[in-house]
Amino acid sequence: MDQKTFNLTVSLLLLAVALAHLYRCITGGALVVGGHDLPMAVSVFGTIVPGYLSVRGFQLSRKI
Repeated sequence: MDQKTFNLTVSLLLLAVALAHLYRCITGGALVVGGHDLPMAVSVFGTIVPGYLSVRGFQLSRKI
């Protein structure tokens, strides 16, 4: 696997994570891990960070 393919693959996975968290933020769904309800701030953080990394990964794959 070359570097460009790796960057695109990771960027797509990060985008999927960001979109899943964004969906939770919009719908207000519950996120339960180990019997504990996680606050909405986890999904806000889970939208921003992977979303940013995904955008940067797509930009990097275009440069290569």
